[in-house]
Amino acid sequence: MHPPFGRRTPKLQMTEICVRTRALRRIGRRAALLAVITAVVAACGGGGPEETVLSTRDGNAGPVLVDASNYTLYTFTGGDCYGKCASAWPPLLAKGQVLAKEDSYVDARLLGTTHRRDDELQVTYDDHPLYLSAKDKHPGDSVGQGAQEFGGKWTVVLLDSSLAPQKAEKSCEPNCGY
Repeated sequence: MHPPFGRRTPKLQMTEICVRTRALRRIGRRAALLAVITAVVAACGGGGPEETVLSTRDGNAGPVLVDASNYTLYTFTGGDCYGKCASAWPPLLAKGQVLAKEDSYVDARLLGTTHRRDDELQVTYDDHPLYLSAKDKHPGDSVGQGAQEFGGKWTVVLLDSSLAPQKAEKSCEPNCGY
């Protein structure tokens, strides 16, 4: 005769307990490993350290300052750029350390950041905030050069080609001394 519903024989209970215990151990090991991996990744800042890397490309008048995707960077003579201005001329925002690409003409000592009133950190070069142009559709474009918009002039950042390319130096920005 079979045991009543919900009741098991002691031998069946032991087998079931052993199977469940092994399964829990496997799940426990996997969970522990996942927890360790998660902690390590979180301690490293996610998928790796974030950086904002500036470099140069050859332009008609000399080396042109560009972002990591080879998009031209501009300065603005009109002061602040927010709202519609920032839609047309997005600020280059700092993500982690601001670095100069090795063997470019970028002088890492001139890299920095400034706090925007929208609480973002904007990358600067020689104390000038840097912007991209929404008109530049492809890497290497410089469509915005000389534009007179939003109360000022937009200018491509040209670097001194008489200087030897710089070796990479890490800037402490945005966390200098904090």
